[in-house]
Amino acid sequence: MAKRIGIFCIVLSFALYALLLAVPFLPAGSSGKAGAAAALVIAGEVAFWIGGLLLGREVIKKYRRFLSPAAWAKRKSAETQGEKEQT
Repeated sequence: MAKRIGIFCIVLSFALYALLLAVPFLPAGSSGKAGAAAALVIAGEVAFWIGGLLLGREVIKKYRRFLSPAAWAKRKSAETQGEKEQT
């Protein structure tokens, strides 16, 4: 049960960040938009970390490795080296 709640919290955090794209179109003043953006970011971070705590350290490490730009570069260089060795 905790694993499902953790996954839900992480998915919710992505949805909250996606809602940031709608903030400029809100019928509010600049201060209202800034407040809404800040609230969405804070809520997204809280949801992510609660989900991370529920899922555990291993899942968060795997997630960070998957989304790390440094890991992308390492994967890309490993793929290109594998292609060079095949030819």
